[in-house]
Amino acid sequence: MKLDVNQVINMEWGNFWSSHLPRTSYDIDLDVESQNPNDQGFEKMISGMYLGDIVRRVIHRLSIESDIFGPLSSKLSTRFVLRYAFTIISFIKMH
Repeated sequence: MKLDVNQVINMEWGNFWSSHLPRTSYDIDLDVESQNPNDQGFEKMISGMYLGDIVRRVIHRLSIESDIFGPLSSKLSTRFVLRYAFTIISFIKMH
């Protein structure tokens, strides 16, 4: 085996869970409302599947607390309406 070859290793850390992880209120709320509370905590904080909903929660709160994005869109109350980065960008451009 060559030692100078670059290789990607999937560590499968999604199920990693620690009280030392810096969880925000958005992370905690998403976890509680998920299909698998208290499971896959690290994955919910970093994976593409969940990041869209974390961003949606942040934008929703900002929209409630200020008019930074204009009038509050009812779509922001829908969980996982922003699944991917391009959806988020499209949503912001609409407003």
